[in-house]
Amino acid sequence: MQYLKLTKTFALNTCRGNAKRCHFTWVAIHWIPLTATLAVYNLKQASNMETNQELLTFLAANPKSTKEAIKTATSLGGLHLYGVMKKLIAQQKLTEHTDEDVITYSIGPVEHEGEAPELIKAPVKPKSTGRDNSTYKFQGHEYGKGPLVKAIVAQYVQDNPTVTYEELLKVFPRNPIMPRFGIFEEIDKAKMIAKKGNRYFMKEEQVISLADCRVIITNQWTKALLDQFLDLIQPLNYDIG
Repeated sequence: MQYLKLTKTFALNTCRGNAKRCHFTWVAIHWIPLTATLAVYNLKQASNMETNQELLTFLAANPKSTKEAIKTATSLGGLHLYGVMKKLIAQQKLTEHTDEDVITYSIGPVEHEGEAPELIKAPVKPKSTGRDNSTYKFQGHEYGKGPLVKAIVAQYVQDNPTVTYEELLKVFPRNPIMPRFGIFEEIDKAKMIAKKGNRYFMKEEQVISLADCRVIITNQWTKALLDQFLDLIQPLNYDIG
């Protein structure tokens, strides 16, 4: 503002007796802030395009990812990620899936082909728009993804009745599969982590009692995450069909 005030003062002194110079100075006074505004706008637009491309690139390689997986793998997060995803869903460039109360995201259909990033035009993987109702057999029972994890952890605790929280954490670590929610968590801590939504199997009959506390299992499982979990527990030699 001080710069603009000084410039206007200079302009008044310059304009006296010279109409052409007055017109040129008036244009300069108004052009400078307009140019700065346009520069900021262009930077913001470029940043938004880069953000969109980063998200779409990740989802092309990792369809049906949770918001937590996106946050962990990219530089996006918080309200910024929410705004970007909301806009892309409205543009039909992103598809939201609900699978056993777990919300995941994939690259969706693009309404106007001319607006599609080159990444979307080239098919990466066949995309499924329905629920993943895969079931798995364990100990004579069939389970969905989340219930299978719960059954496996419960079986391990049954086989090792003196196991403590820290000992169980060595068998089923948080990283890299579930860095935020953990595969399991102590009940009170789980309630603090998931204040805004149901992210765990929290019914009384779903609670697992350890030697030093009671824990519950997260329900935030996609097929990709479950595959990682099954790789993790191979040393336990559980028969899973």
